[in-house]
Amino acid sequence: MDFLNAFKEEEIENIYNDVLVYSILRYENFDEGNKETFKDRYEFASKLIKSKNLNIPPIDHELFHDYIKEKKYRFETMIDDNKSIIETYAPVIEKMILENIDPDLKPINKLEFIFDFITRYITYSNNLVTYSIDIPPVNGLEFDFKNNIPVDSSINGMLVIGQGVCDDISNLLVYLAKKIGIDLEKEFCDHNKYRHSINRIKNEDGTYSYIDATAAIKKQKNKEESFLVSKAILNSDKSYKFNSDTNSKTIVFNSIDKKETINNLINSINEIKPKIYIENKKEYQF
Repeated sequence: MDFLNAFKEEEIENIYNDVLVYSILRYENFDEGNKETFKDRYEFASKLIKSKNLNIPPIDHELFHDYIKEKKYRFETMIDDNKSIIETYAPVIEKMILENIDPDLKPINKLEFIFDFITRYITYSNNLVTYSIDIPPVNGLEFDFKNNIPVDSSINGMLVIGQGVCDDISNLLVYLAKKIGIDLEKEFCDHNKYRHSINRIKNEDGTYSYIDATAAIKKQKNKEESFLVSKAILNSDKSYKFNSDTNSKTIVFNSIDKKETINNLINSINEIKPKIYIENKKEYQF
């Protein structure tokens, strides 16, 4: 019971959502073994909910089994349709991004361009389920529980759909940086008691500088506090707990203003992107 009491109400609701979404995305053949696994997860969530007297009814695993059967075809169809769109347009969008980076810029300013692009183009989605019991996305998919759809959070999915959470944002930054010859690393830390993904780059003197694009997207920090900064600056609000003890420093460089170029790039990308159909809302949206 001490373990259960350690959870806040919103954390319990996240776990509850995780359990249900995990069951949908992992559904293959709902044999007895799978049913028992999911039943254990339902019971775990239900205990947490009851321990806090939340007004969320526990889901009977047999009833939810029928629900999954009913929804399975729709989810698979949406995934297949969106996958085709994403595979078609992701290479085009990637090429547009790279072609807009001035080849005469210094490497650090090329990285700055990518950071500025990502923090303007990508939307942090509060609708996506957080994996608070360490259930990873399945095949690059996360779940938009508000719109009741699976969301492709792979690199290609991020390029086309443009929404994700911290881990997806960090992965995209690593990927695009590599395309311009810069090696970034992804690092996990604790931020406000939740696991959080950021990036770091190794400097010539062996120290590291840190990037938190998610914090910039969510407007928790400005660029000077989130791009190529030391741990001390990134952690100025005392909300980060790092996993490593590596020395770090802030990189001082001449920032290049490419706001107009980036805005034009984003407009051009949005003009070529098709809309993805959300079946239950009877509309297209990104």
